[in-house]
Amino acid sequence: MFLLAAKSATASHRQAEIIEVILRNGWNYFRSRIIKDAQPEQPALPLPHVLRQILIELGPTFVKLGQLLSTRPDLLSPEYIAVLETLQNNVPALPWNEIEPILQNAFGESFQSKFLTIEPVAIAAGSLAQVHRAVLKNHQTVAMKIQRPGIREIVERDLEVLEALANWFSRDKIGQAYDLPGLVEEFRYSLLGEL
Repeated sequence: MFLLAAKSATASHRQAEIIEVILRNGWNYFRSRIIKDAQPEQPALPLPHVLRQILIELGPTFVKLGQLLSTRPDLLSPEYIAVLETLQNNVPALPWNEIEPILQNAFGESFQSKFLTIEPVAIAAGSLAQVHRAVLKNHQTVAMKIQRPGIREIVERDLEVLEALANWFSRDKIGQAYDLPGLVEEFRYSLLGEL
């Protein structure tokens, strides 16, 4: 199997995870590009529902990529757009026991004393964060947007791997049809800005 040149050990490990997910989901073109002596396939994206499943399995950065792609009819056909649009509102929230330590880290051990109430069940969830209703000491109701644990490190590692993939595929027919390094750079700017 061919592995891309990754800048860090964590990116190399993540790269292997990504390849495993893609191969398990049967993207044959990708398989033919990374496995030596594999029968070459015609350049093609996986079927829309397969692409969606790959993005979900790869986690928050890739779900966010799918969300971005769902807004790009200049890049994808209506069938892909329709399937990827479902990533806009079907992200499960993390349980309170994973969110509470984030608040403790941000506000200190006595974070609950800063609020009258904090709803432990999220009212909305996205790929990078989720929202909880809270009431401040002055009785003002607020929406608290809480980033997922370790999300910045996850995103930075995944962006490193995406950059390597984009550079590798840029010499290929798919890469020639799309400016993959440019798309990754646009995605990087947008995603890091959101964080």
